[in-house]
Amino acid sequence: MPCWHLALYDDFAWFYNRYWNEDFHSLAFPILERIWLPRLPRKARVLDVCCGTGYLAGLLTARGYRVTGIDSSAEMIAHARQNVPAAAFQVADASRFRLRRPFRRPSNARRRR
Repeated sequence: MPCWHLALYDDFAWFYNRYWNEDFHSLAFPILERIWLPRLPRKARVLDVCCGTGYLAGLLTARGYRVTGIDSSAEMIAHARQNVPAAAFQVADASRFRLRRPFRRPSNARRRR
């Protein structure tokens, strides 16, 4: 059963899509590029949990990654599908979602201990 507060993200989606994405990702993405992306093989499948309106998915697909994004907000997913048609998006609760094909840790990634 969806939580009442998740509906708030539907109301906020237009603002998030228009104003939030670029400012946040312009700071965060260079860190991902330096630390995380070199560990992934070319054209790797990437799962973007709580993908919002798909901005990160767009940055990743532009670099050749195959992205699946999930978010509990149907409005966020609607924006994501419009923004990044090359990625796959699902409305799903991050704590309970299931995918047909599993996403695996790259063989060269270190396990956290």
